[in-house]
Amino acid sequence: MKFTSASGTEIGRLGLGTWVIGGDEWGPTDDQESIDVIRKARDHGVTFFDTADVYGKGHSEELLARALEGHRDGTFIATKAGNDFYQTPERKNFAPAFLRFAVEQSLRRLRTDALDLFQLHNPKMAVIQTPEVWEELNRLKDEGKIRYYGISVYTPEEAMEAVRVGGVQSVQIVYNILAQEPARELFPFAQERGVAVIARVPLQYGLLTAKYTPETTFSESDHRAKRWTREEFLENLRRVDRVRFLANAQRTLAQAATAFVLGNPAVMVTIPGARNTRQLEDNLGALGQPLTPEEVAKVVRLYDTGFAD
Repeated sequence: MKFTSASGTEIGRLGLGTWVIGGDEWGPTDDQESIDVIRKARDHGVTFFDTADVYGKGHSEELLARALEGHRDGTFIATKAGNDFYQTPERKNFAPAFLRFAVEQSLRRLRTDALDLFQLHNPKMAVIQTPEVWEELNRLKDEGKIRYYGISVYTPEEAMEAVRVGGVQSVQIVYNILAQEPARELFPFAQERGVAVIARVPLQYGLLTAKYTPETTFSESDHRAKRWTREEFLENLRRVDRVRFLANAQRTLAQAATAFVLGNPAVMVTIPGARNTRQLEDNLGALGQPLTPEEVAKVVRLYDTGFAD
């Protein structure tokens, strides 16, 4: 399945993820720089922008609205909800009434009459199997407040269950050189049912940029400071070393990693983030840089062997 904008424009396969510009989990950011990234992405043909209400507690959505003001025609904004940050302490909330409230708040922040894609943000299996959740999303769709609805999940099993019981039009999941599991069962499953796949984290939280070393540290405000133990971080660096052969005079490792994701026909769009225009330019450079069949086969083999051979 391929999505189109409200004006009928088919979206491009390279999108822009905006978690990093929320300004609360990736270290310090600059709003004007973030707006420049969004506008430059739009000017270079990026039509799909992925965000979530919780990114900066609405800040990412507001920046998107500012950056795209007067240029919404032909663009497609996907957002998410399920984190009730309106209360203290913050909590997960997928109650139908809260989802309706979250849609209204996102509509206001994005300054739009309809959300192109509304996604449940990492719900547990019990939520996925709750009929009332999907009934509310269908009502919101019938009312014209959302055009498509989908789900962002951690596991292929959660994604497939959402397709079976929720009738989602899209599934969003981590897929990259270091995380290839979704391609095994989920991707063929989604293709057979006409469900769009959004591949997030194509650079594995920056690891596949090859700019990190064993001496790298992350600031306390950066979520990656808590994402990996020291041992996990070093093991990830070892795995990155095993795929450095993909970089050459024409492409960076980051571009090769993004090209690997785009090379899977099940992927409708992938959404690398960009803190600045230099990172955006590197992302854009992945277009037109396909991996050879031999390179893809080697990367898959490395994954299957734990990056040992």
